[in-house]
Amino acid sequence: MTLQSSIDETESILSKSKEHLFNDYERGSEDVYLSEESSDDENVALSKRSPAGWHVGLQVNPSENDVVSLNILYDTPSGTVEGGLRKESEDKSDKDIVLTDQDPSPDLDPLKASYKHTIPRTQWYKGVLLQGCIVNPNILMGLDDFEVREDDVFIITYPKSGTTWVEEMVSLIYNDGNINKVKNKLLGCRVKTLEAGKPIGHLQHLSKVKSPRLMGTHLPLTVIPQSIRQGKCKIIYVVRNPKDNAVSYYHYHKISTFLGNYKGSWDDFLYLFMKGYLIYGSWFDHVLPYWEFYQEHSERTLFISYEELKLDLPGMVSKIASFLDRPFSPDAIEAISNHCTFEATAWRTERFCRLPAYSI
Repeated sequence: MTLQSSIDETESILSKSKEHLFNDYERGSEDVYLSEESSDDENVALSKRSPAGWHVGLQVNPSENDVVSLNILYDTPSGTVEGGLRKESEDKSDKDIVLTDQDPSPDLDPLKASYKHTIPRTQWYKGVLLQGCIVNPNILMGLDDFEVREDDVFIITYPKSGTTWVEEMVSLIYNDGNINKVKNKLLGCRVKTLEAGKPIGHLQHLSKVKSPRLMGTHLPLTVIPQSIRQGKCKIIYVVRNPKDNAVSYYHYHKISTFLGNYKGSWDDFLYLFMKGYLIYGSWFDHVLPYWEFYQEHSERTLFISYEELKLDLPGMVSKIASFLDRPFSPDAIEAISNHCTFEATAWRTERFCRLPAYSI
């Protein structure tokens, strides 16, 4: 079965089995960041890793005093500076960036319109909808000029596809499998995010990071810098079954303040997912171009799945290490795998990743 036929079949299944899908998840489907135990307790605080590499303590149905409010982003001295910088960049944004509140084209779809306006500071970047609290226009305007090195490694995913999981593995592989080298250093400091960071100086900071640079992004192939598509850097693309991906992204929206703490129904969210109206666009339009890119550039692209990682983690760690030209002994592979199990990753995220949502 081809990828396209598989996508077509999945789209049909999604449209016909929304209620069944949601019930299956409620009975125990797992997520990299969220254990089964915590998913059933509405009062248990969760830790989530944002696409920018910052970690935010959040809660399901939080009280007013518990949730990380967007006020922490802007109602502070650093937030005031960021707001001013953003206003300046909004005034001089190029044609590739359109702020949704300034978009002259009307939304005829009420669900799409409602979704866009419940997420703080959304913007269009070359036709892709992005949230605007941690993806600043200043960064987006400099992406086309971003210089890629031959030894760069990019971990690319649609949101909620196992991003943190694979980043942890790759970081360990580049630290010789030595867990002591990384255990006291936050993942966001080891693996940078291409499109999200400090509003001023983020890309300059990336340019000063020592080689080999490890970077992650959720950007679709159509909008990533030309230097990534045409360069010699290595790309690891991680895909997840769209049924699980949709449900995980739904729950992530509900608990993420920078995604507006989504209040809509599962049915409405699945409609938005199927239409490609969510932040970072369509799952289908994200996956298929990267699959085709992999077919043409298999010498520098690795295309793997979330499901493969869960099925055979040691085998996949070995596969990733070999792709990166860093083969390990069986004992080292076992040590990395034990450190990067689903349960261990979820536990570390919960225990050690409670940091402010934003710092300038």
